[in-house]
Order: sequence, then C-alpha cells, then structure tokens
Amino acid sequence: FLTHPNSWTAYAMQWFKLSRVLRMLKVVMNMDGYTRNGPILLTFTITYFFFLGHLIACGWFILGRIQYENGVAGWITYHLQMNNYQITADVIYEDELQRDFYSAALYFIMTIFTTVGFGNISPWNVQEQIFCVVTMLVSAFSYAIIFGSATSIIMRMGAHQSRFLDQQHDLELYAAVNKFPLALRNRMEDYFLLLLV
Repeated sequence: FLTHPNSWTAYAMQWFKLSRVLRMLKVVMNMDGYTRNGPILLTFTITYFFFLGHLIACGWFILGRIQYENGVAGWITYHLQMNNYQITADVIYEDELQRDFYSAALYFIMTIFTTVGFGNISPWNVQEQIFCVVTMLVSAFSYAIIFGSATSIIMRMGAHQSRFLDQQHDLELYAAVNKFPLALRNRMEDYFLLLLV
C-alpha cells in the first residue's frame, strides 16, 4: 500500500522522511567554529538557499501532481499542453516526465527566489496562488539573508586585510626607526606573516 501512487500514506511517509532531513539544521546551528571563516559561511548560506529551493520545488511538484490526479487544471496540465504531451491519467507517472516536472518546478521556484519571474510557468488556481505567495515571502527573507550575509562577509574580509596591512606597515616603520639589521627585519616579517595567516 505504500507504493501505490495515490496513497496518502505514501505522501505522509515522504513528509516524515523530510522532517528527519530538517534535523540537519540543528547540526548547522552548532557549527560556530566553521562559520567564523567568511568563505565557509558564504558557502553554507548558498547551500541553504539551494536546499530550500529544492524543498519548495518538491512541494510545488507534489501540489501540481495532487491536483492533476484529482482532475484540477494546474501548472502541470499547462506544462503538458505547452510541451505537446498527450494528456492521460497515467502520463504523470512516466519516469522521463518526472525529471521534466522536477526541473520545471525547480526552475519556477528559482525564478521566484531570484525575483526574475519570467511567467512561462505560473499558478493557475487558488491553491497554487497561495503556495506562490507563501514562497515569495519565504524567498524574500532568504534573499535578504543571503545578500546581507555576503555583504557582511566581504566587509569583514576587507577589514581583516586592512588591519593586516596597517600592522605590517607599523612593523616595518618600527624596524626602520630602530635601524634593525636586514636579517632581523626579514625574520620579524616572516614571524608576523606566520601569525596572521
């Protein structure tokens, strides 16, 4: 009964599996040591953006699939018509079209996330419109977090580099004023570079 495509138990099991995946957020929250490094934090943030896009695309696909199974015209019906597929009851279960539907769903969600919105895939009914409104709200916050984090990381990296150059200049000035021998200056510079890098 779990493998039947129309089984609500199968959908419930898929959502249960999804809740286990969401436990990864707890792991990410405990990665303070790694997130102090700017590029790693930026990579985590971008990965979170794509993972969130994947989850919402799966939700968009499941919504379209449920509506198609119930005979409600939605984005999947429109997608089949636009790509000249024969509309039958079982067309939605073909393996080739599963990939096509997922890529179309991911494409649509990413156009919402990036606020591009080409319009070639769009909501057709009230449920899809509500789903899109919620997605737009979530994506607006995600988009703000990503750009805010990226700006913060780049500014911190710039401040770190500026502080490094100031300290290097002070060290060179101190060595020049006190007339240190060249060998000692080189050793001091090497030690300074070793400490900061």
